[in-house]
Formats: sequence, structure tokens, C-alpha cells
Amino acid sequence: MRKPRFKPGEIVVAIESFVTGANFVCHRGTRLRADHAAVQAAPHLFLPDASSDDEIAAAAAALEPDPVDHAPAGPRVLEPLRDEDALAVLEPLTVNVVGGLMALSPGDRVDGRSASIMELRKQHPRAFKAWPKAKAKA
Repeated sequence: MRKPRFKPGEIVVAIESFVTGANFVCHRGTRLRADHAAVQAAPHLFLPDASSDDEIAAAAAALEPDPVDHAPAGPRVLEPLRDEDALAVLEPLTVNVVGGLMALSPGDRVDGRSASIMELRKQHPRAFKAWPKAKAKA
């Protein structure tokens, strides 16, 4: 059996405000006996009454999760589409892409490695051709 955190008659102080399942509101700094139902329900939210302000602040800070960095990762640099991976669109088509539909027009250059384009090629085999390779510079 696990040893109780506090002695039954010991006075403890809440390090954070909370509400128990019995709708008991306990505010930060509330002093209760260790055998109180709120202390029994959430012993991790209490310290002995003799704890210093620094100890209480440190224990309360330890309850907070580490802050999450929500800063954008910055622009994503895409590698250029190589001619050997590119396809030319020969007829008007609509393709499902993440976030909605995209219209393709004759002459558009698309990535032949894309799952959406591969699926569209199966449905419309004559709608694409290989992109002409660039002539080598002399």
C-alpha cells in the first residue's frame, strides 16, 4: 500500500485553484486539513502549510505544461519540378486536391509523381503527355 502524502490532521495549503467532482471550489492558498475530501481527491495540488512562497510557486509552475511554440515553421522551399517528372495537360480537367478542387487547363505543367495526378491519368489516359525535355546548352 502506498504511504499517504500527508498525516491525517496536518494542515496543507492549495498550490492551485481547482474544483473537485463534488463541486467544492478550492482557491489557491486555501488551508485545509489533510483528511479533507478535496485534499484526498487531489493531493498533488497541496503542500504542507509550512511551505515557503517560493516552494508553492515552484510546485504550481511544475503543474503547467511546457509552452508550445506556435510560431510558423517558415516558408517551405520546394524543389523545382524536373522536366522528366513533369507532364503536360492536354485537355481541361478538374482534380481533387487537399482543400478542394483544382482546375487544369491545356498546357499546364503538373507533377506526374503526384498521387492525384496518377489517379487522374488512370481515368483519363489521353489527357497527359510527357513534358518536352529542355534542349541541352552547347
